[in-house]
Amino acid sequence: LTVIRYHKGDPVRSILSAANHRRVDENGRLITLRDVDCIAGVAGAIVGAVNGISGFPKDWIRDVVEANRKVYNIDIEKNARDFYLEVYQ
Repeated sequence: LTVIRYHKGDPVRSILSAANHRRVDENGRLITLRDVDCIAGVAGAIVGAVNGISGFPKDWIRDVVEANRKVYNIDIEKNARDFYLEVYQ
């Protein structure tokens, strides 16, 4: 939530900042990376719920849709439509 507030809800900046969160020493040398995939995933879910799909770059949407089809054989666009119809109609 802090990263989202810091970036005023901007989806791209919030996710990138969360995904690149790291701990460094006083000289700027990397000490550890944090659990950045989970932090970025949660930040993405929240900014997505707030901003909707239009808040994300079109190439990000395309890449996510294609990757889910290729890797998991899941059509997330169809799943989203089916979910919407089930909930709202």
